[in-house]
Amino acid sequence: MWCPTRSSAPSCEISCSAKIPSARLRPWSRSPNGGGSWWILGTEWIWYVQNNGGDGDDWSVSNVRTGGAGAVGWRVPYTAELAEQIRRAA
Repeated sequence: MWCPTRSSAPSCEISCSAKIPSARLRPWSRSPNGGGSWWILGTEWIWYVQNNGGDGDDWSVSNVRTGGAGAVGWRVPYTAELAEQIRRAA
């Protein structure tokens, strides 16, 4: 399964104004240095969110509020096929 990176998200968009659903879907990974990532399956969009709060991260690109330095969220239009693939991997 493809996951975007901070430097390359070929078929995704980063939205600075969209409201991101709060429900998180595993796999949810965390690290003590401000890392971690999770999936969000919304009704219109599928989001991949990566924490962006570590030393050396560019906090200015964060577009998701986390209660800390923030995170970067990429989104693609919802499709049942992709949602099922994510659920099976979670």
